[in-house]
Amino acid sequence: LTYSKIKKMIKIFKKTAVRVFYFLVIAMPVVVVAAPPLVPCGNKGQPTCDFNQLIGLIKNLMDFAIIIAPFLAAIAFAFAGFYYFTSAGDTGKVETAHDIFRNTAIGLIIILAAWFVVKVILVGLGVTGDFNLLN
Repeated sequence: LTYSKIKKMIKIFKKTAVRVFYFLVIAMPVVVVAAPPLVPCGNKGQPTCDFNQLIGLIKNLMDFAIIIAPFLAAIAFAFAGFYYFTSAGDTGKVETAHDIFRNTAIGLIIILAAWFVVKVILVGLGVTGDFNLLN
């Protein structure tokens, strides 16, 4: 790879990243409107806030984290891959890309393992209804 090719690839990547960002800015309001509110109480037409609603909030936050984590991990993997691809043999950049890959994988594994452990404990305890955080 020559310097001019790498520079051209970086320019294309930046244009693509800007387009993806604009798409997300346009599409995000649709997702936000379609999603249930994170706080399930206190608003007009909703019940008053109590312990059950706190559990509902925790459930909503966990659901949101489980949904968004793979997408954020995919973006981090893509960034690390791009960083690795454009390192041009620079061992510092290669090591940075490896660190990004490793840390992203570890973080995703921790998030999914935590969800799984909580799910197993709740199912094992026979928790049902509003208190089952992972329905």
